[in-house]
Amino acid sequence: MRAGFANRGGRGSHRNFDHPSVEKPISKLDNLDSDAKSYQVRAVREAIKESKNER
Repeated sequence: MRAGFANRGGRGSHRNFDHPSVEKPISKLDNLDSDAKSYQVRAVREAIKESKNER
């Protein structure tokens, strides 16, 4: 993931990403066979927006 987010690993197919300017880490399923759920897309968008506002 770009924009300053770092992969902090996870269990199984889950991956956790954090950013120094974002309070809550992003969790995503590492499943390439299906699309992201709407709540996952929303969480990523909010985290990116938050990271840009804190710079």
